[in-house]
Amino acid sequence: MINRILNFLLKEKLLFLILAIAAMLRFVGTNPGYNQFHSDEGITYSAAVSMIKNGNLDPLRYDYPSLVPLTNYVFFRTVFIPIRWVQYYATNISSILDGLIHIPIAKLERDRIFQVFVLGEREINALFWGRYVTAFISLGNVIAVYFLAKKMFNKNIGSIAALLLAVNFKAVVNSHIGLPDTYNAFFLLFSLITSYQIIDKPSLKSYVLSGIFLGLSVSTKYQIFALFPLLFSHFYLFFTKREKIISLKIILTGLISLVIFFALNPYLWIH
Repeated sequence: MINRILNFLLKEKLLFLILAIAAMLRFVGTNPGYNQFHSDEGITYSAAVSMIKNGNLDPLRYDYPSLVPLTNYVFFRTVFIPIRWVQYYATNISSILDGLIHIPIAKLERDRIFQVFVLGEREINALFWGRYVTAFISLGNVIAVYFLAKKMFNKNIGSIAALLLAVNFKAVVNSHIGLPDTYNAFFLLFSLITSYQIIDKPSLKSYVLSGIFLGLSVSTKYQIFALFPLLFSHFYLFFTKREKIISLKIILTGLISLVIFFALNPYLWIH
């Protein structure tokens, strides 16, 4: 999979350059970046930290859906926390060899190290992890815009659209702060791509993918904007006599989106 992506980027040199520009603008300004006290930033990184500490997937607040903190939770558990533990062991290798730090580390000491060294004072490390994840998702937005514009128009339009988003001031600023807006754009863009795919290829697979990304989009914010292009594509097929207005595929699409939303937000219903 990685080799395919690398081969694609090497082949598409212009897109590779655009992504390099986008990555530089998004990651270079992340740390130290914006001040550490944005009132809404806890929706992302702080909720993910709470999930890790409490050993569950409860985001503790329900005015936003759970997908954004869940995304941070996955990145924290699989990437940032392991890296931070490796750094701890590497910087204390002499103390470990001398027996000053006992392996395995006792639970109370492990919890202290996790809070102070891994998460950082006032969880400052986690805050920046969340910002790195946001910057990464914002880079994904540039890729998504490229494929959407290429699919709807052509490769040149795709490159222009990607470049415009890569250097867009608001998109770059949003990529430096761990807010849900960048994630919202990401899943909405992929919902648009899959909805447009229905027009090109009205297969069951296209409808299923549309249902998946519709559910993910609504699970990012309580917004139903992704529903409208999906319905537009389906009605377009109906008027061109390529699909029934009430078909098994559109029913399945709706059910899939509902299942995903309910599955990603169980604590919303519990509380």
